[in-house]
Amino acid sequence: MRRLINVAAPPPCWTGGLAWIPRQAERVLPDAVLTVQMNYGPKKGSYRLPGGYAGHLEPDWLAMGRHLRHEIGRVPRMVRLLGTDYVPPDPTTGAAMGRAFIYLCEPLPADTEIVLPEAEPGMEASARGHLDREKATSTGPAAGVIFS
Repeated sequence: MRRLINVAAPPPCWTGGLAWIPRQAERVLPDAVLTVQMNYGPKKGSYRLPGGYAGHLEPDWLAMGRHLRHEIGRVPRMVRLLGTDYVPPDPTTGAAMGRAFIYLCEPLPADTEIVLPEAEPGMEASARGHLDREKATSTGPAAGVIFS
């Protein structure tokens, strides 16, 4: 049975932008994608694409750029929208549902220097570089990571 939504008071929902940044490969197809490792919250230690939540009235692609500048110290040129990822609400944490827009960005060479920002008090800055098939299988399950 579908629940009707009160349009005057809709449920909370967030939006954001994530970057799919391939490693520039010597082969025809890129062989890895840039990831960051969470260093806070209930998902600490897990890997994800760089990017994040949009602020109030902030477009998702601008939020992605803002988060990339903070997380990896650079903003590669956006090529196109790859797709979206719906994230259902989590009643155990109270997290709202949301939608992340995933953008393909220009590849970065494997030797690109990633400059991490200063860590906030009680936090540690971290980036993991490009996650390839070998790293993904050796670090445990990488749900949703597809290699061709």
